Amino acid sequence: PASLAAALHTPTPRVALGRALAARGGVRAACDLSDGLARDLARMVPPPLGARVDVARLPMSDEARALAEALGLDPLQAALVGGEDYELLLLVPPGSVAAIEACARAEGVPLTDVGEVTATPGLVRSDGAPVGRGFEHFG
Repeated sequence: PASLAAALHTPTPRVALGRALAARGGVRAACDLSDGLARDLARMVPPPLGARVDVARLPMSDEARALAEALGLDPLQAALVGGEDYELLLLVPPGSVAAIEACARAEGVPLTDVGEVTATPGLVRSDGAPVGRGFEHFG
């Protein structure tokens, strides 16, 4: 679909949001989400910690869901391991989530809380399915 191709080929850099969040404080770690949520989240969460991703909260357009299904892919798994999202992935203390979301709204950028850091190593999906590894450039 055209909207997915446009998002891929002409992404909107989140520079203003990144600067606003840096000035505000409260973000523990941030990176661009380009190699897939699973890969980038695994890079951000320091061992021996892990993370749980609530798949019910993963943002996904109807177009992306339909494309994944047309390709015979599980849309949720595609959202976890697919890349080229060009969004920001943030680690935020639970008590700061609302303030960070308000900062993002002021910048006109939607943020979605999709999970939590856990004391158990590794990445897990809230529905118990495996997370996968994400995109590997030289894999």
